[in-house]
Amino acid sequence: MSIARFTTALLVAGCGLLQGPFDTADALAAALGGAGVDTAVLARHSDDLFPGAVHTVLCVGGQRASVYTYESEVAAATGAAKIDPADPSTVGSAHVDWVGNPRFWQRGRLLVLYVGPQAGTESLLTSIIGPPFARGDGRGWPGALDGSC
Repeated sequence: MSIARFTTALLVAGCGLLQGPFDTADALAAALGGAGVDTAVLARHSDDLFPGAVHTVLCVGGQRASVYTYESEVAAATGAAKIDPADPSTVGSAHVDWVGNPRFWQRGRLLVLYVGPQAGTESLLTSIIGPPFARGDGRGWPGALDGSC
């Protein structure tokens, strides 16, 4: 996607035009695509970190984002409550060494994670989902995953 198209998507999203009901990873992908951002589903599987959720990996404008879809909003809120908002390396009793800086959003049945380095991707997700409820610093190892897909 061109820089101009991505910037236009951010401007449209910033106006709140993309706010709307969605409770599946596919609906979120459609909202991102509707903003003019190339979005594709890369994988779908279960995940030990968030049991009971279906983990969908999206490619959003060239950046990976994880979407965890729960059976209910209550289940998603319960999953989100396991994440320390000030230090999201703590998830329940697990400690995660993120390769980037984790940001988590929760909306409806969805829990969304982005650890990539692109501020534009974070801004786009925030414009659609709302502000992240948790953010922290990851290890950022040299040569670590840059978030691209």
